[in-house]
Amino acid sequence: MTSAADPTPAPGRPAPPAAPAPPDLPGSHDQEHRELTRAFALAAAMTLLMTLLRTPPSSSVFLTVLVIAGLLAPRYLRGSPWFWALLFVMFLISPILRPWLALDNHHFLHVYWLAAIALTRFASRPDEALQTVARLLIGLAFAFAVAWKLLVPEFVDGSFFEYTFGTDSRLAEVAVAVGIHQDGFHQANRDVVSSWQEPDTEPAAGEMAISSSIASLSILLAWLTIVIEGAVAVTFLAPLRGRWRWLRDAALLVFVASTYPLAPVLGFAWLLICMGAMATHLRTAWRYGLYVTAFAAVALLEERAAMLAWVQTSGLGDVLRSVGSVFF
Repeated sequence: MTSAADPTPAPGRPAPPAAPAPPDLPGSHDQEHRELTRAFALAAAMTLLMTLLRTPPSSSVFLTVLVIAGLLAPRYLRGSPWFWALLFVMFLISPILRPWLALDNHHFLHVYWLAAIALTRFASRPDEALQTVARLLIGLAFAFAVAWKLLVPEFVDGSFFEYTFGTDSRLAEVAVAVGIHQDGFHQANRDVVSSWQEPDTEPAAGEMAISSSIASLSILLAWLTIVIEGAVAVTFLAPLRGRWRWLRDAALLVFVASTYPLAPVLGFAWLLICMGAMATHLRTAWRYGLYVTAFAAVALLEERAAMLAWVQTSGLGDVLRSVGSVFF
């Protein structure tokens, strides 16, 4: 005879069916592991696609073939630390064919990111390790960027943006499209700057053509940049928990949306999106929805010139010029 507390069945009676395993709770370890696995799948795919699209023409053909192989055979290659280590080495040595000083600064962050993927694949929990590294890479990159800006008087007082609006065609095109800069100023300013770079002539003082609207806007943009980049640095470096971690995604995506339409450095934008997709704690649906959309939106900036031409000739251009005339 068995007692009520004794789970052993009585002789001749079948054993009761085992209780079903409880489903994974949203915060369970298994659910978190699956989310991280999907995060790595997305970040790895976007990293390879970005590397393929932004690989310089002078790079090794083997590098291009390696990236394409990673895109076509995800099961066999993307999870291997040796694949990412080889990709890191090939990407690292590719600039040997070009002067190092001619490289964009995000090229070095790209190298760090590939190294991080390769090294964390050796960890016992690689996806969790890479999530932490991605968060720290973003946070530290923006922290150093903000520190540099605050230490340079020419940035704080708006001089940097005045010079950039006057000499960089990318920003000048936007300023002309919204009616706060005159067409032709950019080329005149470029002529002045070019005269300073002649090796056989003594640089002569020259005055750049900058509208009063640009001067006012430059100070605003300088401090807006410091605030947004500071928000990215703080949110990614701070030990946020629970629901507050969405602030990281908000700060990073606001930075991407406010910066790269003005200065379309597509490789840098895609790199931040790749790292952000790995660092985020958002659910899979939100991660794919936000970061894949951002990745595709950055790709549309390839047609930025056509967009600006349409803005300049459409009714939207008139509205923007009216607003600009009021504030600037």
